[in-house]
Amino acid sequence: RCTQGVAARQAPAFGLWIRRSSRDRGLPSREHRRPAYGGAVRWEILFDDLQSQLEAAERDLMDAEVMDLAEAEMATIPLVDRLRAAMGRRLRLGVEGLDPVTGVVRDAGAGWLLIGDPHRQVVVATAAIRTVAPLAEGAPPAGPVGSRLGLGHALRALARAGEPVQVALRDGQRLRGWLVRVGADHVALHRDATGADLPVLTVPVAALAAVVSS
Repeated sequence: RCTQGVAARQAPAFGLWIRRSSRDRGLPSREHRRPAYGGAVRWEILFDDLQSQLEAAERDLMDAEVMDLAEAEMATIPLVDRLRAAMGRRLRLGVEGLDPVTGVVRDAGAGWLLIGDPHRQVVVATAAIRTVAPLAEGAPPAGPVGSRLGLGHALRALARAGEPVQVALRDGQRLRGWLVRVGADHVALHRDATGADLPVLTVPVAALAAVVSS
């Protein structure tokens, strides 16, 4: 009888040792194995969160595609179209061989830009332009006529006008006179200089930076 009493008193301790040992070995206890109350609600929140993440990812993908399309479209726009889109706006140009040219854009064509103010007009060769500011990002394409009006057309118009001009070269030289002939890739300038040894100079169009009204 005494032995049975001792065993009875030790039994709870032995059961407690089993439960503690289960926890020590990382085994799930009976309480942890039971499904938690409200677990279905937490799963709904989890799935809602996944749906929100998916929608956000789709929006990011669409934004990236729009950006790629905008960049691809921008890559097809030439400078002359952006300059033409600035018609009527004031720009500041950095031009090779010249001080900065500032004025309102009056016209533009393939290879040239007409810019100026009431006191001075300047036809700038776009090949000599080094910087432009400010300039809008987008631009409509040129029409069939505008795309064919090159720098040679603008120079011939100045020659027909018969007005004195100042030809600015890309190396910094300044030549005063009248444009008398315009070839495919050169111009003839009758110099405005008394007693000049060479009254008519032929200047390659590639050397032109700008033609300025006198």
